Order: sequence, then structure tokens, then C-alpha cells
Amino acid sequence: MTDSTALTPWQVRDWLIAAIAEMLRVEAAEVSSETVFRELGLSSVQLVQMTADLEDILGREVPPTFLFDCPTIEDAVVYLTATEPSGEAASHG
Repeated sequence: MTDSTALTPWQVRDWLIAAIAEMLRVEAAEVSSETVFRELGLSSVQLVQMTADLEDILGREVPPTFLFDCPTIEDAVVYLTATEPSGEAASHG
């Protein structure tokens, strides 16, 4: 397995596209990274599940409202690959 902290924007984008395509039962080529998640036809439950899956692959907390605050794949990639998480929960130790 790859170190989740080292995921590139391309890897995150590819994962999101693949996950959405699987949820919608379409080919990945049909998922535009600039389309708003809700316009893709994803339900709130699917968005929450995707957020939980992202936490697993990234190894860090992702706010539950993340995919509502970052409405497109492109927005999500920028947020998720930022050097420091911009959410309330910074690393604590």
C-alpha cells in the first residue's frame, strides 16, 4: 500500500472519479471532475460514505460536510492535497 500522506492530486482525482463511477454504475470517463457532486446524482448517504472512505485512504479526519463545502472533484482535490488541512481539526499530539 502507498503512504496515504503522499497521495498526489492525480491519485486523489483518480480515486474520486473511480469511486463515483462505481457508485453510479457508469464508466469513469463519464464522470467529469468539474461537475457538481449533486448534479452527478449522488445521494447524501453516498457523499457521507465517500467522506469516510477518504478518511481511510488519507489517514486523517475529513469534516462530514467536506463534499458539500467542496462541491466538485477539482475543489475536493485542492482541499485534500493542501499541505496543511484547512479544517478545524489540526494534528494534535
